[in-house]
Amino acid sequence: MVYTGSNLSQLTTGLDSYLKSLEGAISSRAFGGNLPLFGSHLNNSPVDQFIEKFRSSLHTQLESLGDLPTPKVVQQVLFNTLGSQVTGLGLLQDLDGNKQITIQDIRVVETSENVTYSLKLGQNPNLLNLPINADLGLPKIGFSIDGTADIRFGHTFNLDFGLIRLKVFM
Repeated sequence: MVYTGSNLSQLTTGLDSYLKSLEGAISSRAFGGNLPLFGSHLNNSPVDQFIEKFRSSLHTQLESLGDLPTPKVVQQVLFNTLGSQVTGLGLLQDLDGNKQITIQDIRVVETSENVTYSLKLGQNPNLLNLPINADLGLPKIGFSIDGTADIRFGHTFNLDFGLIRLKVFM
């Protein structure tokens, strides 16, 4: 994909593809399989599904823009979808340091050669109550655990993407 100034609709496909890859990697590598003590209880948990949640919502909103969105329109859709708990998913974090979540927390830079978006996404730690049923693999000792664990899981990450005249980047 090459940025021409009038083909921002291609961002929808590129961003969705990238986020699907990221979602798959997190699901299979971080939460797939059996983790010590927790087994597979993080599979299909809210922790495992956070990217899918915003990816599908964002894809739907960007796709609804049609073929000729402007960089500012895409910025507004990103804000409406990811912004505050009231208008969106509440995933957008303060990028500009003013301790408020505003549309300015989605940085847009457009030149004749490219358009780029920079934003910070995250969630405050959520409490998960997970069952623990573990045999520590030491049969002679006979030590096993059976109970629950309260875990707080949060995340923050920077997301930079755009179209450059020579290539797409994420």
